[in-house]
Amino acid sequence: MNTGAKQYQYELTKQYQRANERKANQHRLAYESYRSEKYVSALPNLLERLMNSLASQNSHAPAERRQLRLRRRTT
Repeated sequence: MNTGAKQYQYELTKQYQRANERKANQHRLAYESYRSEKYVSALPNLLERLMNSLASQNSHAPAERRQLRLRRRTT
């Protein structure tokens, strides 16, 4: 194979590798954002469950829980 053909093959391979890296990065970013979104949407639920478990130990917790619920509805 002559030098021109080798150079052409090299350039094609590089382009292919760059395209694959770009695609992999996009998939990784999409997955990371999906994962973080899932955790963020689970947080209010976890917080409310924690407040419920603390309510048995604390007498004024139900009022705080009610405020939290109202605050979550308004935002």
